[in-house]
Amino acid sequence: MIVISSSGVSGHRSSAAMVAALERRSKHLSLLLSEAESEGARLAQQNALLKEEVRRLERSAERTEHAHNAEYLKNVLIKFITLQGGDERCRLVPVLTTILKLSPEETSQLNTVASGGVLDSGHGAGASRGWGSYLPLWHSSP
Repeated sequence: MIVISSSGVSGHRSSAAMVAALERRSKHLSLLLSEAESEGARLAQQNALLKEEVRRLERSAERTEHAHNAEYLKNVLIKFITLQGGDERCRLVPVLTTILKLSPEETSQLNTVASGGVLDSGHGAGASRGWGSYLPLWHSSP
């Protein structure tokens, strides 16, 4: 003869209800964790963008402070543009970087141009032909 007491059945129901409640809580906490991780990644990306914007604004303010060197800047730019590349042009990159407060990316681009390389501006057909390619045409004019 099998006897099932009422306390055994009710104990089983309460433990099943507790398991279900714990599973719901676990799912809820997993969802909260996922949202917090997404928010953390978004904030980290926003932080990086804001830091770069602050650096850009600081360089811009420093450029404004050095505006009185416009004649010197003009002479350095003309020299850089008119040289045919090579070592002399590369030696002007640090000067331009200092005067213009260029970012590391801008300095890298300027070094590429100074050493005779071509920048890929990504502006469609003919993008590899920059305004600098017209300078020899100006030189040959009488």
